Amino acid sequence: MNQTRLRADKRNSEQYQTDRMLRELRSQVDDLTEALSAKDGQLAVLKIRLDEADQLLKSRNAALEEAQTEKLRIMQDHTQGSSMQSQALETIQDRLRETEIALKREQDSYHQMQSEYNVRLSKMESERQTLAETLAAAERRGGDEKLRADDLQMQMKSAKAAAESAKQELQDYKNKASRILQSKEKLISSLKEGSGLDSVDGSGAMAIELEDLRHEKELQREEIQKLLGQLHTLQLEIQ
Repeated sequence: MNQTRLRADKRNSEQYQTDRMLRELRSQVDDLTEALSAKDGQLAVLKIRLDEADQLLKSRNAALEEAQTEKLRIMQDHTQGSSMQSQALETIQDRLRETEIALKREQDSYHQMQSEYNVRLSKMESERQTLAETLAAAERRGGDEKLRADDLQMQMKSAKAAAESAKQELQDYKNKASRILQSKEKLISSLKEGSGLDSVDGSGAMAIELEDLRHEKELQREEIQKLLGQLHTLQLEIQ
């Protein structure tokens, strides 16, 4: 019974450790989920900035086409020409060069931003994959720890049942010992009383002793049957 109590205490300690590990794993899973949500928010912001840069580039391209159209029109008017048209053409050409320079600058900025976006997107996808794998591993560990906790719970129940069985067995043994002791005392008393009576001879004492021996034999047989039943139960538990 003491060994069973020690095993039960050990199982309780292991179950406490397992519960604490489960709480830590759940906390890690919550932290990883929040980090994953933050990464998704950053990714959405980068996509919005890329869309804005794309719209700006389209606007610059439209302005460049408009300037080129105007340049062609001025050049056609220049063939019919006047000095005023020549001056206007130069002005348009200057504006066109400025627009082309600005467009080139915007294109370079757009390409740089797109390159940075691709790099950050790749990095965030890698981090997202790592977080997902870590989350899956944490969930697997949580499942394993839960199974281990359930197994410890079952072992603890088995240990308690074994302790109760040992306690009951001890009580049964005490009861049997008490009955045997009473029977012996009864036999001794009968022999003492029979020694002073003419009606009781040696054969009567032997009959009483024989009956007592039979009773003791039956008690031993019951104990053997009970032990065999416990042995069968232990064999099933080991399997």
